[in-house]
Amino acid sequence: MVVSCHQSKNQSGTNLLVSNPDNSTLRLVNAGINNGDTVLPPLHFKPDSLEHIDFNQNLSKKTVPELRYLRNLVFARNGQLFHESYLRGYFSEKYKWYDSITTMIWMRVGDKIENEPEISTEEKNFVEKVDNLIKEKQKQNYIGNQGNSMQVATENIVNLAKYKNVTPELLDKLGKNHFAVIPDKVPQLFNVYEENSYNNIPSFVTSDLYLQLFHMYFTYVLRTIEKEKFIPVLEQITLAMYQNSKQIASSSVDPKIKKLAEYNQVFYAIPYELLTKKKLPVPKLYNEMYNSEIANISNASGDYGGSSFLDIDYFPYSLFKPRGYYTREEVLQRYFRAMMWIQTACFCRDSKEQLKNATFAAYVLNKAKDNKGSAVYDEYTTFYKTISFFVGEPDDLSIFDITNILKKKGITDVSKIADDKMIGEISDRLAEIVMTKNKIVPKIKLTCTDKINFMPRRYLFDNEILQEMVDTAINAQRAFPKGLDIFASMGNKTANDILFNMHRDDKKWDKFIPNLDRMKKMMNTFDKWDISIYNKWFDCLQGLTEQGKSDVTLLNTESWNKKSLNTALASWAELKHDVILYSKEPSTAEAGEGGMAEPPPAIIKGYVEPNVAFWKKMIDVIDLTDNVLKKFNLQFEEVSNYSKQLKDQVSFMLSASIKENKHESLTDKEYNYIESIGGEIDNMTLHIVLEHADGWFQVSSPDTTVSVIADVYLRNVPKCPKNGVLYEAVGRVNNIYVVVDIEGYLYLTRGAALSYYEFTKPELDRLTDEEWQNNIVKGKIPPIPDWYEEFTLPLKYKPASNEKLNYFFQYNLMGRLGLP
Repeated sequence: MVVSCHQSKNQSGTNLLVSNPDNSTLRLVNAGINNGDTVLPPLHFKPDSLEHIDFNQNLSKKTVPELRYLRNLVFARNGQLFHESYLRGYFSEKYKWYDSITTMIWMRVGDKIENEPEISTEEKNFVEKVDNLIKEKQKQNYIGNQGNSMQVATENIVNLAKYKNVTPELLDKLGKNHFAVIPDKVPQLFNVYEENSYNNIPSFVTSDLYLQLFHMYFTYVLRTIEKEKFIPVLEQITLAMYQNSKQIASSSVDPKIKKLAEYNQVFYAIPYELLTKKKLPVPKLYNEMYNSEIANISNASGDYGGSSFLDIDYFPYSLFKPRGYYTREEVLQRYFRAMMWIQTACFCRDSKEQLKNATFAAYVLNKAKDNKGSAVYDEYTTFYKTISFFVGEPDDLSIFDITNILKKKGITDVSKIADDKMIGEISDRLAEIVMTKNKIVPKIKLTCTDKINFMPRRYLFDNEILQEMVDTAINAQRAFPKGLDIFASMGNKTANDILFNMHRDDKKWDKFIPNLDRMKKMMNTFDKWDISIYNKWFDCLQGLTEQGKSDVTLLNTESWNKKSLNTALASWAELKHDVILYSKEPSTAEAGEGGMAEPPPAIIKGYVEPNVAFWKKMIDVIDLTDNVLKKFNLQFEEVSNYSKQLKDQVSFMLSASIKENKHESLTDKEYNYIESIGGEIDNMTLHIVLEHADGWFQVSSPDTTVSVIADVYLRNVPKCPKNGVLYEAVGRVNNIYVVVDIEGYLYLTRGAALSYYEFTKPELDRLTDEEWQNNIVKGKIPPIPDWYEEFTLPLKYKPASNEKLNYFFQYNLMGRLGLP
């Protein structure tokens, strides 16, 4: 017998490969190597005795997955412990000898088992032939013309065996669209990723996951600032305004000034009681009106009755129903009602008496000090500007505008407040100021045009678009705007196509095209993305939906454009939910150690949504938020920690997406990070919701699920049967199965996506998150958008994980094999 011996040294000893004349290989692994206190005997095996391969078989009709298994079988039978979890799991399940051989080799050679073993010449030739054939077939991973018509060759997906019950219907969706959406009943997006990690399913990290996390982070930041800063300041301001008005009322001998002071005394006693539950004494003349206002606000009736105290015929008491995250705690509910009062209880510029009341309030604001001796004007200014940086600039006139007029005029004598000539001059100046404000103006005037609020609600450009895209005629076909209007105005071709070619909105209203063109023109020159976190969030959504040529085939499809649009709309619903208190609502009319160490862990190759522009803009919005917090000295320790965590995670996603666009491989560390992301976000979200929680079992608020709702538009055309409220909402979590290219191979990955709903209800009793979530449980939900149905399959089509392909190290192999 002619024998050639090849020796190679490693940290554990000597490997001997003995080639026999019949071209088979006998492997002797580390004979007599000492492993701790145990001397392991040599391991002898012949690859052909483990699994025979016909090296001359016809390969032409085999698929890419079959060829991949076949080429890796060569290495498996030579004892390679595969680095990739799916391959390791596949051979572990399919061949009983695989775990035994690889475990015993690992015990002798350690981590070097992951290196490709030395194979025979015949095996090398066979592997080379298979690899060349795989490369040829991979050229057909995507079929059709480059661009929107490209389809996926689903037969080339290499890890389908990882899933059970992959139906023809699912494969059809994957082939046509590159992805498929399957709704589920899991409460949080991160639950999907945790399940992926548990079942060794490769994750597709969606933009949805981080938009949802930013929504939770944003509400945490705003909620923390409200509780720590805004609520105490609002209490001080309203009490100081009340006390100073009361003092002037009691000391003034001028009946006109006394009347103004008493009215303002009541005006600020109302929000003070709403906020603190403490009733302040008011003049007897106002007792009944005061009690009526408190009762109407507490009831938050949907009926648009008038307010005798404010002297207006229509006042939207339904707005005082706490919504958004303000339902979570009583202190936030009280703040919601008090803040809503000072933002919506108004004075009319064209009413001389009401303008005098507003001017008196401005005078007091300029002069007043709180119980701590601090200037109320300074507290008000900081409060006012902080909200501006979070949400946006005010849309109506404010008491703040009048304070500046009084300062410029040098008015320090309260007696001049009632002077008709001076009030006329203030009115004229306000008329000039209002030319730059009041962008969101109801089409039908039921009350005064130029309202003055103590602190107005904020202008949002998307609200202006909603306001302008409605036909106010009775029984109009286009009675309500759509979220699609906003993104079409921002230049999104997919949204525009749905509105015109699917919904045919241009046929429903003769002003649809000119109004939309006007909104497009407005947004084409819009450059105020950095003035508020709200706008910057929207800029991030614009980055998500930007449509251009990408190096990743998935992003070039019209299907993915629609998926991105759905995500943007869902995130927009969350955004509206978060700023529901501060934004000016558009309306039609006013109104253990020890034991044996395991082999190196296998790698699960996940994927990040490869939208580089989106991840960059997400970093921008995080940075802007951080800068705003620093600017106003609001950097609480926990807030800073969450800001850093969020930015670190998004920076990683950006780095990974850049690599994917260059078709570069991620490192093991990066793949491991993607695998663990569910647990990371679970922990972060839990402590955002309940700071010192040990687990979700301690959370009882609506934040246990992602489902939220926001009322964004009111139609209240007199005598119109189509009146009601437009809602934007997020429902249950969707599974999204996405075919991606990882290192030339097609993989089926799974991620989590937000669901989006838009619907109207005739009732004016605004829905809360709790009510919306209860409707979901009862199945009382509207259909998903019609343009999104083409990607969606019912839950019964959700494929299960094939647990048999999970790889777990067998601790008892040594004993089971009779080894010492």
